Amino acid sequence: MAIYYKRLERGVYELPAIAANSNSATIDAVQLQLILQGIVLNSVRKKKRYALPKINS
Repeated sequence: MAIYYKRLERGVYELPAIAANSNSATIDAVQLQLILQGIVLNSVRKKKRYALPKINS
């Protein structure tokens, strides 16, 4: 578990969506970085990246 703290001079952070029946949210490192930089998460569009096909063994 990690807790990050950053003080704002102005404005607010956008909080990630949390399910109604949940007490917490799990975000990845990219989402955390976007939140700390003040980027609106809904405005971010992720491009499709090539991924190698999975080999069934």
